Amino acid sequence: MARRDPNYDTAAHHIRLGHLDVFWMVYEGVVQRTMPKREGVSIQGSGWIITVFGFVVGIATGVAGLGGGYALVPGLIYLFGAPVYITMGTSLATMIPLALVGGGIKLVQGFVDLPTGLLLGAGTVVGARTGAAIIKRFKPATLKLIFGCTFSTSVPSSSQASLEF
Repeated sequence: MARRDPNYDTAAHHIRLGHLDVFWMVYEGVVQRTMPKREGVSIQGSGWIITVFGFVVGIATGVAGLGGGYALVPGLIYLFGAPVYITMGTSLATMIPLALVGGGIKLVQGFVDLPTGLLLGAGTVVGARTGAAIIKRFKPATLKLIFGCTFSTSVPSSSQASLEF
């Protein structure tokens, strides 16, 4: 039976893997203008595999508190070959049940500042509506670049916070 190295930090390892996804998206956002585009209106893959992927993302979201889009967007693009526009919309639609269930559990556990949550919710509803209205103005490569840059700046601060448990 293999022994676990006490110096191996699982959380830090997963954060480093997350950085690879983020930096790959930034790279593709810069050079993909000449790469073939993924077109279509659906995400291909077995229903069971997609469900298991969603289950894993749900666990990671519940444990780490990161938005599921951090894992869903790169996962759908790179694991399932999904078109970027469809991935972005699917990720947003997935947040509804994820936020209701996860947020409800955290609320019951007493880990929610409800007034702040409601204010943030109001702002994100307006922001999401605006973003959904203008998404088609961006090329898929530009969306990858925006996504990658956004998370490359947020991952270091969230990774430090998750390592201090």
